[in-house]
Amino acid sequence: MKTKIISALIISTLLATSASSALAAGGQGGGSGVPGQNFINSWDVNEDGRVTLEEIKEKRDEVFYSFDSNEDNYISAEEYVYFDEARANDMASKGVNAANYQNKGANLMTLEANDIDGDGRVSREEFIEKAASFFAAKDTNSDGVITSEDFKRY
Repeated sequence: MKTKIISALIISTLLATSASSALAAGGQGGGSGVPGQNFINSWDVNEDGRVTLEEIKEKRDEVFYSFDSNEDNYISAEEYVYFDEARANDMASKGVNAANYQNKGANLMTLEANDIDGDGRVSREEFIEKAASFFAAKDTNSDGVITSEDFKRY
């Protein structure tokens, strides 16, 4: 259980980095001067500077595992409370105002957005399936990869 809590904290940092980097337009990429660099650093599994749908699926699987505290292959409404709190706290710690981030993919991580069958919980399959919507929201130029160019459009 302690390992899951530590993993959840690490994953929540990944989620917050995703949010804060999306707001990094205008030459602010987490201090790097590259829009979206924090997002790319966090989600680019093979470190080629481009994030693919497969990499998003892999990272979302890690996120799911971290918040499925009872390991039943569902994130229940109760478990989702911790997921949402972790995202909100990390976004706040990075100076990201969630109200200003609604159309940039953050709302695609909510229970409502991921609960495809409407049963009040999110299965691993549902969470991974919704990776395509999350990816599409970030791939603003629709070229099939997410790069810093996509963050210049925010």
